[in-house]
Amino acid sequence: MNSYSLKKTKILVVCKNNYTRGPLVEKVLEKNLPKDKFLITSAGVEILNNKLIDPKTEQFLIYQGYPINSIFKPKKLTAMMLKNNDHILVLDHGIYDDLKKRFSDISKKLKLFNSPEPDNSIHLNHNMSDDNIELVMKNLLFFSLIWADYFKLGKS
Repeated sequence: MNSYSLKKTKILVVCKNNYTRGPLVEKVLEKNLPKDKFLITSAGVEILNNKLIDPKTEQFLIYQGYPINSIFKPKKLTAMMLKNNDHILVLDHGIYDDLKKRFSDISKKLKLFNSPEPDNSIHLNHNMSDDNIELVMKNLLFFSLIWADYFKLGKS
């Protein structure tokens, strides 16, 4: 067995703050992709505070069977992260467009996470009603499972 076959595929999930959506997608992908073949991380373009994972996100993940086994701390996106990952799932159109423009050398790694409406991203506003927040989280879960299947099937 050569060393290349032991290399893990690295997937980076990029969102705005790495507090709610990014950690949710990261945890779902981690649970649904083989740990011996994939390494999943998430990061945000702006870290506004040093909070842990959003409590509603943590509650949703636990309810859906995705327990949080360790303390999650938001990570700020760096150029090195972009360079060192094989695939970059971006949760926002604006961030996707900005990264594509600023880092043309990684544009083939960038993939728009998307939403039920192909021309929109899945946005979350903490001023939304609890029902709308839950709907957003269910959409994130749904698309995360689709991405997990995509990567498991080797379509990358």
